[in-house]
Amino acid sequence: MASIVLQAPGPNIAFGAAPSGSTYISDANGLVVITNGSVNDELYLLGAGCIALVPGGFGGNSNQIGTLYTVQVTDLAQIIVCTNAGAFTLNLPATFPVGFYVDAIQGGAGTVTANPLGGGSTVGAHQTTQAQYLQLRCVVIANNAGLTAAVWDTIRMGA
Repeated sequence: MASIVLQAPGPNIAFGAAPSGSTYISDANGLVVITNGSVNDELYLLGAGCIALVPGGFGGNSNQIGTLYTVQVTDLAQIIVCTNAGAFTLNLPATFPVGFYVDAIQGGAGTVTANPLGGGSTVGAHQTTQAQYLQLRCVVIANNAGLTAAVWDTIRMGA
C-alpha cells in the first residue's frame, strides 16, 4: 500500500504508539507520513487531531453493482458508483473520524439512500439521490471521543 500523508496540528509533535506499534513525529512542516499503509494508524492519527491530505483525483472510483455497500476506511475521498437498477443502500459506519467523506453517484436507475449504522446518524435535508447521474456527498461532521457516534452530513449534489 502507498504512503499516507497527514497534516498534524503543528511541527515536531510526537504521537504515542499507534495500533501497529509504530510511533510518529510530525516534521518541521507539520506533516506525518505513514509508510506501512496502516489504516488503523491513520484513524489513530486522525483522532489525535491530524487532517488527511487528499490531493485532487485521489481514490478514484469504487464501482458497486449490488444493492448494498458499507463504506470502508479505504474509501476516503472515493467516488462510489452505484449502478444497480434497484434501490441501493449506502451504509455509513459510526466509527469514522470528523472530516472523512465519500461521494455516492446514482449510476443506475436505483435511488441511492444513505443509511447510518448503529450509533451513527445523518443530518441534512436529503439522504437520497434525486435522479440518475446525481450524487450524495457524505461527510462526518461530528463524532464522540470513542469514535462510536459519527454524525454524517448528507448533501445532495446536482440539479
